[in-house]
Amino acid sequence: MSEFCLYPVVSSQETANDLIARAVWAFTGTSLERLVILRQGDWSLDAFQQPDNLDPSIDSLFEQFRARIEVLDTSPETLPKICDTFLLWDEAPEHQAFLKAQAAGVRVWRVDKLATRMEGSFWIEANLSLLNDRDAIIAQSKEKLQQCSDELRHFDRATIFASGPSVAAYRDFSYEDSLSIVCNSVVMDGAMLDYVNARILCFADPLFHFGPSLYSHVFRQRMRKVVEERSMWVFIPIKYYQTLIAHVPEIADRVIALPFAKRKDFNLDIVKDPELKVTANILTYLLLPIASTFARRVELIGCDGRPLAENQYFWSFNRSTQINDQMDNIKEVHPSFFKIDYNDYYTDHCETLETLVHSAEASGHEVVSLTPSHIPVLQRRSPPPGQSALEQLIHESSANSILLSLNPDLKGRFGHYLHFDRKLRNAAQQCDVDLLTLASRDVDLKAEDADWPVIPFFSLPIFHSNKSNNHNKPYREWATGFCREIEILIDVLKRSDKKKTIRVFLYMSTPRAVGEFINALSNVDLPHVEWIFNLTSIYPKTYPMEAALKDARIGLMRYLVTMAPSLERLYRIRLITDTDELRKLLGFSSEKLPVLPMFGITELETDAVNASEVKKPRVLYPSNAQSLKGYSLLPEVARKVEERIPGACQIILRTHAPIGREQDEMAELTQSIPKSVTQIDGVLDEKDYRELLTSTNVLLLPYRAEAFYARTSGQLVDALTLGIPMVATRETWSGRIVEMTGYGETFSDGSVEEMADAVVKVVQNLESYRNGCRKAAEEWLAENTPEKVISLLLEELSDYEGVEKRSEKLALANEIKVRMDASPKQGSARFLEIAIARFRGWMQSISEK
Repeated sequence: MSEFCLYPVVSSQETANDLIARAVWAFTGTSLERLVILRQGDWSLDAFQQPDNLDPSIDSLFEQFRARIEVLDTSPETLPKICDTFLLWDEAPEHQAFLKAQAAGVRVWRVDKLATRMEGSFWIEANLSLLNDRDAIIAQSKEKLQQCSDELRHFDRATIFASGPSVAAYRDFSYEDSLSIVCNSVVMDGAMLDYVNARILCFADPLFHFGPSLYSHVFRQRMRKVVEERSMWVFIPIKYYQTLIAHVPEIADRVIALPFAKRKDFNLDIVKDPELKVTANILTYLLLPIASTFARRVELIGCDGRPLAENQYFWSFNRSTQINDQMDNIKEVHPSFFKIDYNDYYTDHCETLETLVHSAEASGHEVVSLTPSHIPVLQRRSPPPGQSALEQLIHESSANSILLSLNPDLKGRFGHYLHFDRKLRNAAQQCDVDLLTLASRDVDLKAEDADWPVIPFFSLPIFHSNKSNNHNKPYREWATGFCREIEILIDVLKRSDKKKTIRVFLYMSTPRAVGEFINALSNVDLPHVEWIFNLTSIYPKTYPMEAALKDARIGLMRYLVTMAPSLERLYRIRLITDTDELRKLLGFSSEKLPVLPMFGITELETDAVNASEVKKPRVLYPSNAQSLKGYSLLPEVARKVEERIPGACQIILRTHAPIGREQDEMAELTQSIPKSVTQIDGVLDEKDYRELLTSTNVLLLPYRAEAFYARTSGQLVDALTLGIPMVATRETWSGRIVEMTGYGETFSDGSVEEMADAVVKVVQNLESYRNGCRKAAEEWLAENTPEKVISLLLEELSDYEGVEKRSEKLALANEIKVRMDASPKQGSARFLEIAIARFRGWMQSISEK
């Protein structure tokens, strides 16, 4: 005999009304034979009144259910055994203790609406425990699922409509050949359902859709009407089936109930295997698995998410797809459900969704968001927020030509990126060229920070393109987002005025980034667009030569440059680099691989430093505490300098170690710095950096050669601008410039002794360095200006031969995406050999034409 007992004792009519109404709602249509209620006081079943805040149908359901309710005027302590299953509606400690003391095998469902956040789910679970014909329901659902599949499986794409604010943009897209899948309260917008021709409806929330509230009641009324009128298929988890059919029996033949389990993998073909993976959100629980079952390409609309800082609710909703006038009701009926750290739920959802999207893509599906989203994995698969602005600015430009500066790493004011583009724009304007900056989608600038258009466009910084292999999550995500953003950029340029030259400039280019562009351009004809890629050495090791040549990224750069004439002729792609060191490492002349001038980006007053006689020179290390920047040398160097010239200078070291694997090691090194040294911790803002620099007399650039042999330094340019002598590593770009200008001393890579000697020498001869080498420094600065950069970018290309001249083998462009560093299962030498061989074959296929 199936029987449940509400526990503890009920002592008022109001409490009895609420509990009886919820129980009647939960167990109508089930095999429950007896519901025991323990009574104290004078309340009665005859006095039952339907609570105003619950589904009005409960009143009539009570009369049908009443015979199963047994009221006992006794306390549970006097009964040897009431039943085996309790509905705990008050979780006071003494009540929990009583139930724990009962005989083994007692089952407790926690339905305290004030204390148990998941009480709505536990009412459903109690209902599910009474389901006797599960196998029959699954068998029937499989038959309906096959019928649904026969009806809908001819679509190649499916569009999911969620209820976020951006779903209001549904009219911006076409759904003629798409399977439209809607969820939850989207059923409230009849105009949308008609426009998109919705065929499938999913919902799975125990409170909002299957609970006893007025909100849930309004949803079910609208849902039943929509399903009946449109003959839609309804997908729900099987645990809700008994509840739904008990209250909305009219749609039973259109409801497909799917089993579920705590499985590891996501099921992307529910026709083949109907079992779902349990997750906490409708998108990952039902929508994406169902869409992936019926279509290869899955599009999403209205999956907005939210910024993490907006932690007051799950996320925002579109008003036309929400039951706005009943939101207070559901919070009243289920108060504890909304006592939650919404960020915990949101971040878990984002992580689950990312795993599912990766699984879908690995199985051959394409997942895109047609509308903007804050959810990271969808943001990288959604249109850039600045797309419309970019299109408008290109259209409205009255300049002779346009320069698009692609700056995916630009997020804020401080750093290299914003100031580089500001100076470049000022120089471009002198040549009647409009510069537009395409920045990170997270760019956050004040109006005074940029007086030119800085457009949010890219979802991830470019450095993710240089991660180790295809199994590397940052690289995989970068490639997905970057490829889609390239495609969108190309589409914008296709619609631009063909009479106006547009140059697209990627300052920080990697071989993978160039390869993605070539792949995207393989069948595109844009004779008015030029593509300029600066091959930078920021990421691969470039010293010594033997190590550099083992790096697949250097190998791929070399083959790219080998094919530079073909790329220019067939694609209007031009390759440049930013240092002579990298050009020589790649083995090419400056004619074949031009070198980009390196200008300073800090706004500095040249007379702001060393204006008076220096009594005690200040020796500054301005970089972060990182081993590749030479920080590990500095404690011992400082000690030796102090020993050799005690009290002759003030050494100032920045000790801020960025979060990462080196942080603890660098912190330990900091402990060994002599007490006479001034330490500066924390992140410097622009003002702090400028003030620190302008009060400095000697600058330390102890960069390690393996990372900085062919890498530029903005700090060096700032020092030359201000007339600050330097001490730099000889085997680096900075060391070469110091030696060429005579503006300081150099030392062998990693040599503490030589560095200490160099510091002593510069400190003791400060004036001779400042005065004697100024002319050479000024000459170098004159050759490295924003105007020189613009002049290089505006150089004419060779004649364009057009898309028809390209090889039929250009599909091999995708081969650049072979993962260039060793994967965990492949040796680096063999992997490099394969990567370069494939890349050589692809590039050769271009040169043959």
